[in-house]
Parts: sequence; structure tokens; C-alpha cells
Amino acid sequence: MKINISLYDKEKQKTYDLIGYIDRLSLVSENHIEIIDYKTNNTAKTQQEVDIDKQLALYSIAIKEKFPFIEKIDLCWFFLSAGIKQVSTRTVEDLDKLKKETIEIIREIELSKEKNNFPGKPSALCDWCSYRSICPFKSHDVKTKELPENEYLKEDGVVLVNKYQEMTEKKKALVDKIDPEIEKLKEAIIIYSKENNLEKLFGKDKSLLVKEYSSYKIPDKKSKEREILENLLKENNFWPFVSDLSYIELSKLIRSDFFNESFKSKLLDFVKEEKIHRLYLNRK
Repeated sequence: MKINISLYDKEKQKTYDLIGYIDRLSLVSENHIEIIDYKTNNTAKTQQEVDIDKQLALYSIAIKEKFPFIEKIDLCWFFLSAGIKQVSTRTVEDLDKLKKETIEIIREIELSKEKNNFPGKPSALCDWCSYRSICPFKSHDVKTKELPENEYLKEDGVVLVNKYQEMTEKKKALVDKIDPEIEKLKEAIIIYSKENNLEKLFGKDKSLLVKEYSSYKIPDKKSKEREILENLLKENNFWPFVSDLSYIELSKLIRSDFFNESFKSKLLDFVKEEKIHRLYLNRK
């Protein structure tokens, strides 16, 4: 059933008209109606979710106006895949509040239109949307799909995207090639600085600061050692202090003598100290 919902905005003295389509309307008795919606979702909504759902509640406003003799309206969702039926109701106060909330949403939409500030919100429903031709996320795709191939390849946006793709792929190829060389060079610099007891090296135009830090390596997630470590921290009430086992926070606490020696000894069975080097290139 196609229905019309009219909402009057007293502040702006305007009436907003909404259109909806009810999947099924069932007359249970002389004064009792069910508004039914069929859902093909893989998972059903919870009772809490259907109790705040706006769709069928808005439908009930129109049905109450169309059939004023109806005393009871049930909002029903049939989740076909799950084989579940969820039922909810709304009070007069609930529907008055919903009207105000809906009017407020409409005001926000109209204000966004006036300011030409209407960001897209992509989702799985995009392919069924009637507004793709004006959507910031989809309009370029719609526009270019309508072009013949020779014009498509010359379209400014397509040219820019293709050029950007080309340049980023070239950059990635260069990075993939040069990164291993930089790592070898970094290793040679660290060895040289250690052998000569140097923390700063000097080139022609730049200086290079070589810093060594201590850190603690945490066992990998889902490993048995990680599970034991987490349980150890939780059992001794240290879990809130390590920020969900952040190696940075844990390293700080170990170095600051936060843990007593006995517990620290147990901890170091799982958390291994390692040296990390950072190189900082500066002006000479």
C-alpha cells in the first residue's frame, strides 16, 4: 500500500510530504491492524533495534490518520532468512517525538541544500539509490559511463585519475627498489657508529644523528605466549595500566620500575628487550 505522511513544521509554517510503501497491512480485528515489513537480511534486528526503528513508526502515523477508528497498531518485521518475527508498538508520545525528530532531519537536509554542503554517504544501498546522478560519490561514475569510449578517455576527471594511478605505481616501484638499499646503508651506518663510538656523523652538507633506544618486543597476537602474558597481567591487576598491551606503554612501565622485581622477572620471560635505531638527518 502506498501511503502519504504529512508533517507540519509550525516554526517554518511548512508542510512536508513523505511517501512510503507498506509491504503488507493486515486487519487482525475490527480495531487492530498489523503493519508488516519483510526483510531479507541475513541477521534479524534485536528487540531494542525494532523499538527505535523509524520506518514502520512513520507508516503508523499515516495509517492512524487514514483509519482513525483503529485502536491498536502493531509494527511487525518478518526476517525471512532467520525465520523470526519481531513486534513493536508506539505510544502517542512516541509518535509526537518522532514527528519532531523527522522535521528536524528535513530542516538539516534543506539547510545543506542551501549551503551546497551535501556530502555523500556510500553504502551497500548505493546501487538502488535514485540520486546517484547528483551524489558527490557517484555522479562522476554515472556521467562518464554514458560517454562513448573515445570521449571517456579524454574526460578531464578520468585523465587525472589515470595519471595519478600511473605516478603512484611508478613511485611504489621506486620505493620497492630503493628501500632494501636504504636498509643496507642504515645497517652499515649503525655498525660504523658503534665501532668508532660515534653518535653523530658528518657528510658534505648534512649531519646524521644515530640514536639507540631500548624497547620490549611483545609476543604476536593469537600466540600461546601472548595469551599467557595477558592472563598474567590481568591476574595481577596490571591490565588497565598497559593500554591493551601497547608495547610503548609496557616498555615505559618496565623501565620506570613500576613492577616489583618478582613480577618483572616473570614478565621478562615473555617480553624480550631489543635495540631500535633511529637516524635523523639534519643540517650540518
